[in-house]
Order: sequence, then C-alpha cells, then structure tokens
Amino acid sequence: MGVAPPLVESWGLKVSEDLELSRPQLRSLFKVEVAAVLEDSDLSEEQKVDGIEASKEAFGLKDKEATAEMQDLIKSRCRACLVNASGDLLQENPGAAVEQMRRLEVLAAFGLSAGVEFQDEWQVAPAMRQKLLQTYASGTKSSPDMRMLERVLNLVNA
Repeated sequence: MGVAPPLVESWGLKVSEDLELSRPQLRSLFKVEVAAVLEDSDLSEEQKVDGIEASKEAFGLKDKEATAEMQDLIKSRCRACLVNASGDLLQENPGAAVEQMRRLEVLAAFGLSAGVEFQDEWQVAPAMRQKLLQTYASGTKSSPDMRMLERVLNLVNA
C-alpha cells in the first residue's frame, strides 16, 4: 500500500523520480495499488484514505490527478462487478453474483464518501439490476445498505 520495505526505504528510492516512468505509467501503477486498497473489506474508510494518500505520494501524483484516477477506477470497478454479477446470475450461479454485489457495495460506499457521482452508465438493464439487488439481499449473511445501492444503481430517485 505505498509503503516500501525497510531495506528499500534505506536506499532513498523515489518511484516517481528515480525509475524514469512516464505519467501514464505512474497513474497505472497508482490505480493497481489503489484497487487493492479499495477492495479490501478489512480496511476502514480511514485506512483506505491513508493508503490512497500514500500511493499518491509514492507515485508523485497531484491531488487532482489522483482524485480523477481514483474516481475513474471506482466507477469502472463498480461497473465490472455489476456486469460480472449479471453474468453469474444468468449462468445460474447466485453465490458468485452475491460476491460480486458485495464487492460493488464496498466500492460504491467508499466512492460516495469520496465524492464519486454515479451516473446511469451501468451497461445492465434496470430490471436486471433490480433482480441482482434482490438476489444480493436474500443471499448475503450481512445486512447490505439497500437504499445506498438503489441510489447508486439508479433504481430510485434520491
């Protein structure tokens, strides 16, 4: 999560400067590291923010650049989770669909707190989104935030 091992720290290596990576390469590395942080349901929101901040600094990204990359990542990962859940449900694998919806919930909750504006760009029909929410609600042991998910998935006007 942006924290170098002690030996590497002793070298004084700065990824953003010493490895001569291009801006697109630095942004890509940032997104890979941030994806792991965002999808870790064991981390608190504060720990996720700290991890993202550490990655931003490690890869030498400016605030605006890091925010844009993080928001784009959250939107694309949420969309991927929804599309995967839809495919799982169509293949009669509700357990896998529930897991994808759990991941979507974790990402969307953080996304909302980070100012991500979710639009209706889901690539999944509203009826299928509704069915996925019902499958998730009945198939998970936790108590999902259905109101938040309905808002994010554009199933209600909030």
